[in-house]
This record gives sequence, structure tokens and C-alpha cells, in this order.
Amino acid sequence: MKKVILILFFFTCLFLTACNNTIDTPHFMWEGSIFIATNEPLTAEDIEEEIGQITNEVNGNAETNGEARGLPQGTKLYKIKGREILSDDSSGYIAYETDGQLLIASKWNEPQ
Repeated sequence: MKKVILILFFFTCLFLTACNNTIDTPHFMWEGSIFIATNEPLTAEDIEEEIGQITNEVNGNAETNGEARGLPQGTKLYKIKGREILSDDSSGYIAYETDGQLLIASKWNEPQ
């Protein structure tokens, strides 16, 4: 009987872990879409204009515009020259600045 309970407990834990919908990587919400922070660098010449900043850092998933996980409040966001923030083909790119370095964030497309 103890073996059966132990096995049920194991599978329950496994199932609950698989149901976690939290995005663990640094990300932010902008214009209703999630953008995943990357380490792909940019230069100041790649920037078109500042579009906003992170207004709130959260522990879970970012759910409203300006919220971020893993990026501090006040992180500046920029439009990248020649790249759309949100495009028709479900892609999108925003630059963000951290520790004086400009990096790319890519729009996240939730798996179907």
C-alpha cells in the first residue's frame, strides 16, 4: 500500500510540475505581447527612438504593458531601425538597455 501511495505522490508531483506556465527567462509585456530578452547586442546606430520603459518588475509572468520579469523597473525600451515592433508574420523586435548595453528582445509566440 505504501508503494502505491508513493507512486501516486510521484506522478502527482510530476503532473503539477508539467502544468507550470511560468516563463522563466527575462521577459516583458509591450503592446499586449510578450518579448523575450536576448543577449544579442546592438549599437546606438541601430536605434530609431525610445518608446518607453519598464514600469514594474514582477516575480511571475508579465501580464500588463510595462511589466517585466528579470529586468529592473526603469529599463528603457527602443524601436530598432528597419524592424517592426509587431509584424504581420507574428515576429517583432524591441531593443532594451541594461547596464549601458543595448540588446534585442524578440516577440514570444506561445506554442500551439
